[in-house]
Amino acid sequence: MLSSTSSDLPPTHNSISAFIQILVSHFPYLSMYNPYVTAFPASLSLLTALSTPPPSSLYSAFPRASATAPAFRAFDPTFAAWLKTKEADDRCRRLKLRDWLLTVIQRCPRYLLLIKVCLSPVISLPRSI
Repeated sequence: MLSSTSSDLPPTHNSISAFIQILVSHFPYLSMYNPYVTAFPASLSLLTALSTPPPSSLYSAFPRASATAPAFRAFDPTFAAWLKTKEADDRCRRLKLRDWLLTVIQRCPRYLLLIKVCLSPVISLPRSI
């Protein structure tokens, strides 16, 4: 004789309701997703410009470019040093800032996958006795 466990039972109305409430509580944050994704490439470009020193060959190849270089290259050694220190911190799991910025981009597709999985019917395979 087979006994049913709680994992064999379909989700109750209360658990579905709780799941919906969790999703609804996150919807206001989703409105910020589109502007974030739209600005993401420019944000990465600025982060790279602030944290990466310009190649020294740029100044040797174009000696007069050094006067105009700050206009197109905004390297900030203080910011670069601060960022390097923070990214090496164990609390940041030694991930780069660009990695953390990317996790926000990846979040919405994960939510969609979670919703699809939760809403798809569960296929029960017959148990062998």
